[in-house]
Amino acid sequence: MSHRHTYSASNQQRAQEADR
Repeated sequence: MSHRHTYSASNQQRAQEADR
């Protein structure tokens, strides 16, 4: 389930940029 953690982190960073 390590892959899921990596995906979550990447998704969160992308969401922050979109919120900008």
